[in-house]
Amino acid sequence: MTRRMARWGAAAIALAVMTVCGGASADVDEVQARGHAADEVRAEADRMRAEYLKAYQPGVHLEALGGLSWVQPNLAFSGGARVGYLFPFKLYLGATAAGLSAPYNYCITSGPCGSTNETEFYGGGEVGYEWRLQSWSLRPYVGLGAGTSSHVGLGGAVWPGVVAAIHVDKHVYMGLDARYTVFTVSMQPGLEAFLAIGVTL
Repeated sequence: MTRRMARWGAAAIALAVMTVCGGASADVDEVQARGHAADEVRAEADRMRAEYLKAYQPGVHLEALGGLSWVQPNLAFSGGARVGYLFPFKLYLGATAAGLSAPYNYCITSGPCGSTNETEFYGGGEVGYEWRLQSWSLRPYVGLGAGTSSHVGLGGAVWPGVVAAIHVDKHVYMGLDARYTVFTVSMQPGLEAFLAIGVTL
């Protein structure tokens, strides 16, 4: 009888130990599962941060420009191109060249008045600063350079403007470039609006 009770006692102790060990094992598994979930959340946060910061990694921007220019009192088609570099701290340095062809009204002193076609061209450097919100970007800038036309000699030019764009993916974007161009020679200042299509290398 004593031996049987001893065996029952040993079996009860063994069952208790197994129960405790099983509960501890379940707790360990739960802790490990929570740890894996936390690692996945951190990995996803790191990935999203990397995607966000990628927009401001050093990169060359190439843009094609096409649109309309309002050179009072005429509306003209215009086009151009831009190349620039976006620094990680969001500073933009670049250069642009643009031109247009528009009707030109003239009057010769003590002579007749008439109308002809005038071609204008200008280009120079640009400096800007880019803000980005998800897939949208906004870059105000100012350009400084030189301009000329078929009726006026070479002179200085300045064009403040802003580019608002949506980034289709990491390398392609499109948007609107609006600027106001002022010349130091007698060419008329003009408001210009370009459709900009660009790539980031």
